[in-house]
Amino acid sequence: MKTNLHEHNNYIITTGPEEIVMGLFGGVTLFVFEILPYLQSKSIFPAWDIRAINYGNEPDFTIIPGVFDLAYQAPDINSSIEIKLSDVRKSHTQILGNDWQYLNELWNSYFRIPDRIISQADKVGNLSAALGIHYRGTDKKTAKWDTNDVSQDEFIILINDFLKKHQDILLVFIATDEYSFVEKFKERFQTLTIINLGEVEFHLNHSASPTKADRALLDCLVLSRCKYMINTSSALSAFAKVLNPGLESYRIAASKLFGDIPYFPIAYIPKLTSGNPECQKILERSFKDDWMQNKNRNKKYELPFTTYKRSRFALFKSRMRKKCLHFIKRIEKKINIKENT
Repeated sequence: MKTNLHEHNNYIITTGPEEIVMGLFGGVTLFVFEILPYLQSKSIFPAWDIRAINYGNEPDFTIIPGVFDLAYQAPDINSSIEIKLSDVRKSHTQILGNDWQYLNELWNSYFRIPDRIISQADKVGNLSAALGIHYRGTDKKTAKWDTNDVSQDEFIILINDFLKKHQDILLVFIATDEYSFVEKFKERFQTLTIINLGEVEFHLNHSASPTKADRALLDCLVLSRCKYMINTSSALSAFAKVLNPGLESYRIAASKLFGDIPYFPIAYIPKLTSGNPECQKILERSFKDDWMQNKNRNKKYELPFTTYKRSRFALFKSRMRKKCLHFIKRIEKKINIKENT
């Protein structure tokens, strides 16, 4: 059944804590973001109760509002009509594009970063001459449906090449879910000022720390304040481009077609290039099967655009694919637990 919302009604959009089991940015933020164009077109600014067991805290696991604050005064919850996020998405999911300024304005019209996160980012200092790096390892290394693995050593080779060409870089900020990358990077670049905020909890674990989601958002915000950014396939670091459309950013690995569409926002980050033969060899392998090389891709997504309406049939296929991926992730998690015990 098609769900239509009306401009002059008050709504609260909700999820259960186990409805979105993907990452904070690749799941929760994306699913919310994809309905914002529709809400804005109807001048609807609802209350929210978005819960996620991997990022929220007991007993309710609410992360919006909380991890993200609202940019407006929400309607009274007690007088609002409750509607599930999944029901809105069935009829009103939009394909988000590569117009970063539009995306920034759209997101900021609904959400803001809490002051506690901003104050922590301010303590990092001036990053106007910094290179932001995000090395996404752990489970991403085996996610062949999504990207291609880039080793820590390969990433360091690419970064070294980039540093040689950008003498204006005075320091490096590293975000990663593999702290061993930080240690290896410091060993390789001993004269370079390197900033990292410490180890992070595995993103698919049920939240054990009250600051897990805050830390993910903090890393994203700090990356957005850098002059340059280089990342592997990651929604977290790609979202830094939404926070700062002027961020000069590059990805070093394939973003494979996500069902019938590019995987927002990482797919629209430009590819890193190099004239160095060693780097070219790494990039040729890491970009294999990228969405822009896929013969089934829709070329209209390569042109600048804000949003497109997504067909209901495409949404159905996407939901089936996500269920399969969720099942695979659960099996992989059980295998990893068994191997570690």
